[in-house]
Amino acid sequence: MFYLTVVRVFDDRCCSVIAAFLVDALDGTEEFACNVLSCAHNLLQGFMLRGYSDVFFGISVLTDLSTLLTQGSDDQEEQRQLRKLISLRDWLMSVLAFPVGVLVVTMFWALYLYDRELVYPKILDSFIPQWINHGMHTTVLPFILIEMRTTYHNYPHRKAGQAAVSFFSTGYILWICWIHHVTGMWVYPLLDHLASFPRIAVFVASVGAINILYVVGEILNRYIWDKSRYVEEKLSSKNKID
Repeated sequence: MFYLTVVRVFDDRCCSVIAAFLVDALDGTEEFACNVLSCAHNLLQGFMLRGYSDVFFGISVLTDLSTLLTQGSDDQEEQRQLRKLISLRDWLMSVLAFPVGVLVVTMFWALYLYDRELVYPKILDSFIPQWINHGMHTTVLPFILIEMRTTYHNYPHRKAGQAAVSFFSTGYILWICWIHHVTGMWVYPLLDHLASFPRIAVFVASVGAINILYVVGEILNRYIWDKSRYVEEKLSSKNKID
């Protein structure tokens, strides 16, 4: 909560102060200051999107450790708490980690390769090392796929899952619009190049895409683990015959 509050205060209260400082201290133009601030907003958004994956992987590690520590235990309360932790991990994986992670990585690099100024302006290279960029926009995807391959996740009912992912994505879009309302700048430079109707179409398409990715994750999870169980049963039957 403290992290989100700091980001919110930065977005809502500090933009004009920082812009004035950049103009005076760097003897730059107002346009230059706005460009730098837009990049700062973009970076903060990246850290926030990275934050959800850090929370998910942290809970995953905690779940694994708790599972190891409670093996063989007959304590009903410990087992109940462990089931709650596993349910939370599975919910985060299905609703946030997989659909958001895949969408962020694919959209970011697609736009970056097309025209990086639309999503990650070159000016950021002066402040942010490439490894941090990859940490926010690349490494998320392989780790999510490894998690899906190594751990079975119990997905919620499809309607409930899609309602949750739609709520999250809509809230994120509204927050982006609120930042624009307060600062006059879009977090993602791409939105500056779009008229109102195409911008709305992009927002709607992003909600639709994240819903599709939710279903893709559900199908992929079921496919991986149905196949794994089939292989295990086949090996077990072969061992019995031998």
